[in-house]
Amino acid sequence: MAIGINITSEQRKTALQTALRILDKWRCNDTEKNILLGINCDCQDLEISEPTLERISYILGIHKALRQIFTSDETVYGWIRKPNSHPALANGSAMDYMLLGNASSISTVAKLIKGYSGQ
Repeated sequence: MAIGINITSEQRKTALQTALRILDKWRCNDTEKNILLGINCDCQDLEISEPTLERISYILGIHKALRQIFTSDETVYGWIRKPNSHPALANGSAMDYMLLGNASSISTVAKLIKGYSGQ
């Protein structure tokens, strides 16, 4: 997925900072952040690769869709860890499914939530 062709280094850093704030609100620890972003290091001074940028775009999309579905911050940020009976999530939480570690699991959650929001 070539999503970052025309994205400057500064824009990549801003996207990463935004994603990290969202991950903090999702109560992710450092290990979970690394899994979700597809990295294995401290996020400071990180060179943001295309695969990481793809994951960031899914995280931002998930957050946007949750904002469209729910009105309370508690629900917007809490839904991601709540048990879910949807078969696409293997009957676990969206976070459990995304922590499988591949971009396709994050993409699946993004598509599911976008479907709920009508995007």
